[in-house]
Amino acid sequence: MLAACDAVLKPNCETYQLHVGSALVVGPGATMQILHREDDACPFFKVTRPNLVLASMWAISDFTASNGATNLVPGSHRWQEGREARPDEIVAAEMPTGSVLLWMSGTLHGAGADRISRFESADEHRDNYEGRFIWNEGPDHSSSSIVGTAA
Repeated sequence: MLAACDAVLKPNCETYQLHVGSALVVGPGATMQILHREDDACPFFKVTRPNLVLASMWAISDFTASNGATNLVPGSHRWQEGREARPDEIVAAEMPTGSVLLWMSGTLHGAGADRISRFESADEHRDNYEGRFIWNEGPDHSSSSIVGTAA
């Protein structure tokens, strides 16, 4: 990870840091998230922006197109402002448990729709990881964050 961060971020900065750590679950019936860019939070730079963020996603369960794998638009970090993705340009980041996905901050991405009929990850993964992580659920249970390690 550090080598990837050095390669992507160091040309634009002297140092970098972990910005956000969270755990998200896409539940049954969830619709596709609107495609967005991590660097949309930095509007003071014109599109295409310098590489300010290297995003990562760590799969604690299998990511499939049917259970809401993150959608990405490869190469969209190089697009000019206003260019929209065509459906044939959107790719589901399917990956097995334990995989890590990295993408540039300007890459269009968003959670996929979950089309399976049962909630297969929250309880299973909470049981598997509760000895190592403290889970902080949002008030409506729509998202959770890993806020530290348990003793």
